[in-house]
Amino acid sequence: MYGPIQKKTKFYAYAKINLSLEILGQLSNGYHEISSLVQTISLADQITFEPEKKIIIDGSITSNIKNDLIYQAAILLKELFGCNFGARITLNKNIPIASGLGGGSSNAAVVLKGLNLLWNLGLKYSDLEEIGSKLGSEVSYFIKGGLMLVENSGEKLHSIKTKFKQWVVVCFPGVTITDKTKIMYSKVSKQQYTKGENTQKLIEAIKFKKPIQHYLFNVFDSIAPLVFEGFPRFFNDIKTISENRFILSGAGPSIFVLSDTFANAKIIEQKIKEKGYWVRVARTL
Repeated sequence: MYGPIQKKTKFYAYAKINLSLEILGQLSNGYHEISSLVQTISLADQITFEPEKKIIIDGSITSNIKNDLIYQAAILLKELFGCNFGARITLNKNIPIASGLGGGSSNAAVVLKGLNLLWNLGLKYSDLEEIGSKLGSEVSYFIKGGLMLVENSGEKLHSIKTKFKQWVVVCFPGVTITDKTKIMYSKVSKQQYTKGENTQKLIEAIKFKKPIQHYLFNVFDSIAPLVFEGFPRFFNDIKTISENRFILSGAGPSIFVLSDTFANAKIIEQKIKEKGYWVRVARTL
């Protein structure tokens, strides 16, 4: 029997930015240990759910549906709980693909939450986070979203209980590479390891409403120009538009800048538009 979703219902899959992303070292399993302060923003994909006899994905961003995180999330939930139900899942994409803004992981998290309702599974957020971790550490983050400290290899999550209100101007250069995350992490040297101090100072500054620009940090800021074609020219075109620093989000290549006011954010957006780049104004959620 279907749950609360009985007809076509829309959900929003929000993007994220990394206010900090530090690498502390390498774990015994080969993954890197990170300390990252992650924040969801209002830029979002739209995903609709409808009851259906089988799993149907409309608007998939990959030619091979089995590689689609939306499909993988639906099949995983179906297999874990032996569901005989299906669903028509329709994706309307607004977050650039492979941009460092977490669109794919956010989509998968929303599918888990949407199907939990559609199929009346009665799963709690903690259950969905555990299931999401099988698809990727960022999927677990997006189950709740908000402002979170993400640690270890991404599976350790701590919600930061404070209000953080900022306008965000996000800019995407329109380039990416295959196996981006793997390549970016492979370029990190031990000299670039930190102890998480930027992230901790950033959290304290946010909690006590102090200036945070000095503590914004992404270990990949110095690596992106070496990996993404045309990135140095793109960054040089953008960096002087705002007095605040532009920071890479995730493993890039998107960059963002914070603004205290909507009016100033719109001015920055317009100047970036004039240079021909994809840009959006969003707010923290």
